[in-house]
Amino acid sequence: MKTNLTCFAGSDRQVDALASYFLLDLLGEDRLSLKADGLKICGDMFLMDFRDTGDLEGICLAIKTYEKAAACLSVDDPRLGGFLNDISYAYGERHERFGLLDDVQERITTIQKVVAITAEGDVIFPKLVSNLGSTFALRFERTGDLHDLSEAIQYQQRAVQSAPDGYPVLPLFLIKLGNSFQHRFTYTGDLQYISEAILHYQRAIQLMPDQADPVHNFGVALAVRFDQTGDIHDNFEAIRHLQRAVQLTPDGHVELPIRLNNLGNSFMARFERNGDMGDISEAIRLQQRAVQLTPDGHRSGSKILDSHFCVASNTLEKCMIFQRQSKICNMPSN
Repeated sequence: MKTNLTCFAGSDRQVDALASYFLLDLLGEDRLSLKADGLKICGDMFLMDFRDTGDLEGICLAIKTYEKAAACLSVDDPRLGGFLNDISYAYGERHERFGLLDDVQERITTIQKVVAITAEGDVIFPKLVSNLGSTFALRFERTGDLHDLSEAIQYQQRAVQSAPDGYPVLPLFLIKLGNSFQHRFTYTGDLQYISEAILHYQRAIQLMPDQADPVHNFGVALAVRFDQTGDIHDNFEAIRHLQRAVQLTPDGHVELPIRLNNLGNSFMARFERNGDMGDISEAIRLQQRAVQLTPDGHRSGSKILDSHFCVASNTLEKCMIFQRQSKICNMPSN
């Protein structure tokens, strides 16, 4: 995506950044280090303005300026990794706002360059390979290419393995890795992948037991495995952890409706297994609450309504069966 730097009318901050950009461009080869630092500041200004306005031209200017700043540095300059990171984050922000698939590829390519020049013992290395894995996972979600998912898992595993004890974001690495294994199970149906996901979620819970995200994901994965194997222990554990996740999720949280819905689904699954009307009542109560809490037009609303309809339909069907059975049992014998 090309950006015209000569005919641009933006905010005062953008105009100041452009003026500085053109002045810096006049610096000769003997001032490349100063030029790089100045261009980085200009890129930061363009990026801040984009965050305020959402203007496509602003983020394009930020990317172009960051790339020009990085080009001023030699491959052995210790600042190069940070400059390349600026480029990757700018591509990430443009993709998040405008959904351009090419930006995901550009982000992957740029992070790969940073990983290549960063020592594995560097404190930032685990985060870099985790970000690279997450970007491959993002492209998989867009394209469905299983090769991207394999790459995501490879880099996410590397992030977990390279993180030292006490690494503050290790639980997040484990959650992301668990999510990728769960995606692989969804696409392949191989139970070993859902079991891998469960192990990683479980380890994340051990590291932060009072956080709702790993507890919820663990419960969902157990529910998925129960659907495949029929192991009632998985169902009971799924319900227990999904209940805990709901307790840990504050009122008004955007994820609360879907967590209530998933808990209701697990009670529904147990009802279908044992016919306990208490379970179906709890499923209905939870999914009614989920529907009530879902904002109009929210993307999860239709799924929650579908689940609630299924629960209601199954309840009616079971009640009719119980009623017929009751009439048969009450008939006089021959």
